Amino acid sequence: MLYRPIKNQDDFKSLIHIGETPESIHWDYKQQFNDEKKSDIAIDLAAFANTLGGTLLIGVSEKSIDGRKVANNLFDIDDFERIKKSVYTSILDLLSPHIDVQVVPIKVEDVLIVAINVEPSVNLVSVSQEKNRHYYCFPYRTDFGNKYMAFEEVERRMADNKARAMYLK
Repeated sequence: MLYRPIKNQDDFKSLIHIGETPESIHWDYKQQFNDEKKSDIAIDLAAFANTLGGTLLIGVSEKSIDGRKVANNLFDIDDFERIKKSVYTSILDLLSPHIDVQVVPIKVEDVLIVAINVEPSVNLVSVSQEKNRHYYCFPYRTDFGNKYMAFEEVERRMADNKARAMYLK
């Protein structure tokens, strides 16, 4: 399935079914947003950008069914502006190159959730794990969550940027 951003309630309802839709290469669920873990959010965003794009849904809990994390419940998000600011700060402080995201408030059944839509990046996106930027990781998405590229994969991706650009067009 190709990535489709979630921009409104209709998009959410057509793509995410509570109790059924598993996390995947395109979806990740977080019940709450934790400002203390900016690197975790940056890793999720970079992983989507390095794969085929995706949406991080804040306010959607998960449960495990047969070893897969599935959307379980909706939780009201109380401070959309704080989340939006924190997401953009994480991108500026921790990602290289910077990526464009859409941070969208979505009302679903009288519950406010947040969708962070990430388009795929032509360039390989790294996450700085330290403030002095001496340690970087290159995450990517699988149907079972984030993984990290080995050195050989980073080399291959950097060499294949032109082919990736043509594929993403």
